Amino acid sequence: MNKKKVLVIGGTSGFGLGIVEVLNQNGFNAIPLGTTSSPKVDVIDTDSLKELFETQKDIDSIIYASGIAIGKDYVSNKSILDMEKVIQVNTIGLLKALKYSYEPLSRSKGNFIYIGSIASELSYVGGADYCASKAASTTIMKTIRKEWLGTGIKTTTIESGLGNTNFLKRRYDGDVEKAEKHINGIRAIQPEDMGELVLSIMKLSKHVNMDEVVFKPIDFASHGISINNLKTQF
Repeated sequence: MNKKKVLVIGGTSGFGLGIVEVLNQNGFNAIPLGTTSSPKVDVIDTDSLKELFETQKDIDSIIYASGIAIGKDYVSNKSILDMEKVIQVNTIGLLKALKYSYEPLSRSKGNFIYIGSIASELSYVGGADYCASKAASTTIMKTIRKEWLGTGIKTTTIESGLGNTNFLKRRYDGDVEKAEKHINGIRAIQPEDMGELVLSIMKLSKHVNMDEVVFKPIDFASHGISINNLKTQF
């Protein structure tokens, strides 16, 4: 039996790599794709995404795990180019992936799973561009669920809480101290945790779908409410 081919866009690090590893351990052929993979896939570059879907055959499912945040500062202090890049990767890239995914997924009746963020429901100082990009992407996925109704394609948004990945190190330009301060002792979601969740979604019966999942560390209830300030809540 041929293994089901799963393209994991943003699968070379972080949650994406965790997804690749868990799926491959469980009988899938999960292919990690990103700016360091071969073939190189840069979601900002429309041609590289288009070429990916023209050359990859017999695709069963697609995971969109690409996502970035750059810094944490007031809009008035942020670089315009950085804010544009955040929206290009997190939102425009998702739209492109959905556009090119439709034909192969309409044949395979597989999954399109988007790894989003609970930031889609939040607004916090320093995260205007990131929160806006995630809110827009969640709305896009809600709309696609309606557009693809009746096709047999399954769509899922995973709104993830704090993760222990290289995402935060990249956000703070490699500053490990700032990344660790952001986590602040919370037992964060590990890449393999995300992989296990994706696996469970993909193993659901054909006639049911998991539209949206909120996935958070047990130490974290909502923005600003975690075990670190438990005693000061009341």
